[in-house]
Amino acid sequence: MVIANHLIGRPSGGFIGVDIFFVISGFLITGLLLREKERTGRISLREFYYRRVKRILPAALTVTVVTVALGYLIFGAIRSSSILTDAFWSSVFAANWRFIAVGTDYMQANDALSPLQHYWSLAVEEQFYLLWPALMLLAFALVHRAPRRTIFLCAVVVSGASLGWAFWETANNPTWAYFSTVSRAWELGFGALLACAVPVLERIPNRMRPVLAWSGLAALGAAAILLDENSPFPAPWALVPVLASGAIIAAGVGAAPRFLFPLTNPVSVYLGTISYSLYLWHLPVIVFTSTFLGQVGEKYLLLASALIFLLSVLSYHFIEDPLRHASWRLRRPRFRIRSSGKGRVAVPVLAAVIVALMFTTYINRLPAPAQKPEASATALDELFSTKTPTASQAARTLAVTDALAAKEWPALSPSIDELGASNRASEWTEDNCLGSASSQSLTPEEQALNCVYGDPAATRTIAVLGDSVAISYVPALREAIGPDWRIHVFTMAQCPFADVSVVLADKSPSPMCDAFRTWSVGQITELKPDRVVLSSTASSIGRLASGANGAEANAEFKAGLGETFEALAGLDVVVLDPPPDMTPLAECAIVGSRPADCVRSLGNGYATLMVRDVAAEYPHVSAPPTLGWFCSDSGSCPSFVDNVPTMADGAHLSEAASKSLGDLVGEVLDLR
Repeated sequence: MVIANHLIGRPSGGFIGVDIFFVISGFLITGLLLREKERTGRISLREFYYRRVKRILPAALTVTVVTVALGYLIFGAIRSSSILTDAFWSSVFAANWRFIAVGTDYMQANDALSPLQHYWSLAVEEQFYLLWPALMLLAFALVHRAPRRTIFLCAVVVSGASLGWAFWETANNPTWAYFSTVSRAWELGFGALLACAVPVLERIPNRMRPVLAWSGLAALGAAAILLDENSPFPAPWALVPVLASGAIIAAGVGAAPRFLFPLTNPVSVYLGTISYSLYLWHLPVIVFTSTFLGQVGEKYLLLASALIFLLSVLSYHFIEDPLRHASWRLRRPRFRIRSSGKGRVAVPVLAAVIVALMFTTYINRLPAPAQKPEASATALDELFSTKTPTASQAARTLAVTDALAAKEWPALSPSIDELGASNRASEWTEDNCLGSASSQSLTPEEQALNCVYGDPAATRTIAVLGDSVAISYVPALREAIGPDWRIHVFTMAQCPFADVSVVLADKSPSPMCDAFRTWSVGQITELKPDRVVLSSTASSIGRLASGANGAEANAEFKAGLGETFEALAGLDVVVLDPPPDMTPLAECAIVGSRPADCVRSLGNGYATLMVRDVAAEYPHVSAPPTLGWFCSDSGSCPSFVDNVPTMADGAHLSEAASKSLGDLVGEVLDLR
């Protein structure tokens, strides 16, 4: 399910395969430890971790090394360095905390998927097993009788506390909840409960076992189909795959499974045998294959599927299984592994195979198909100026056309390797003028009062209101203004200028946005600036706190636009289009790529059409068509214009690109 979800996006709830894995792991590992206690009267942590290392590390490190090597061969410095960082955290079983740290920054939302992101689940499992065996030992030291009952009570306490925390964290900080060991421990703990209850489960009547097993399978199938990325996870919806997995496990305890051909046929058994290698290899293969072929089409699907299976078979039979059964004991001063010659050469062989296959794909790939705009000509006409262009506008149009026609990458400034967070607007990255709920010494309101640019004695003022897209235009405004202007910046991360309540990109609450917007509008109306510049990301409509979507979301967002426009009545308000989202250059500008590989098409869903409809109802509000600054009138958007990369990441103007728009911004705002 996990592989299919990552490969083709279906089933939408395929990610529940990880929850099944947690339950199975908790059941197996706890059962092994309990049987060791019952058989020998003790638990050897040394032997336990020795077995874990042999079981987990060889295949995991092989995939990690190959992935890092391919990253440096194929990608630029930014992405390959990021993969190396991911590899470090994955190797020390802390990948989940690495991805939590990245995920809490919503600006990373448009960045490329890490080929090692799936290692987060291995990190959760190993972190659990750093503590769980020690807790079992402590329990045995305190209670000398009834080991299964003792550990059952421990598992109840641990799982109950973890599940309670998962409910709270899913509601308040979903990114943390999804990856956090604390919010996931209850799933492994439930498997531990099953292991403790084996003597009871063995007494299940045989006639009930098929019913129990098929009920679990049906629940898993329903969850895989009905759940999706918008389902609150891991609480409460992880309860479905966890309980369903428990039912299937319980049905097989103490008796040979009957009537379970979906699980017991030879194909399923073999896939289960190599499942660890399948899991390890699938995401790197998907990421590297889709880099060359795009994640669409039969060629991509067949090649990715074949590579995943081939590498997993080789990995299992030449690395995972031989080294799991080999002796890793220290012999005198040397570290020796008793295994076949096949095992010793497996790593370089696998590396050579995947490098050869990937470069064969590169050499033989078809030319990149021409980018076709998804939007209709009628819709696009509304987003581009129909007036006689000024000299600056005509020059920009020509530069966009030239960029779309480029066959080779020019010398970009800043270079692709220099792009990233540090190349966003300096008012954001250096002056901290993008308010947020992160730990800052000043509140967003206090910080905004410090974010004033230009001559303090200037007689004319501009106020900027919106989110990170709005602050990305500030370098352009500073280039555009003369000495008699100053700029006041009122911006907050993920807080649109429209008067609507939103959640953050990770679906956690955004309690500061509404208050900050209300305060900012009040400050602007008192300031009475000569111009008010508004801008927000087009995706804000998809984050309404009400949960509305479709026509209801459109109506709510339009009403919110009207509320803001009315609150700014009497002022000269200009709405600037957000630049269209782009594929980050670090993702698409790979070895052997062409500029056409990074061209983005503008789709029908672009939210500026709605903004224009509402703005037209207010005489003091204008929404000049500015998408011609970024795209051709057919809707094709290059990744650079005049050798300047348009975006610092996937969603925000680079500072250099923003500054290059100074003359154009000055014209639409009539600043000179």
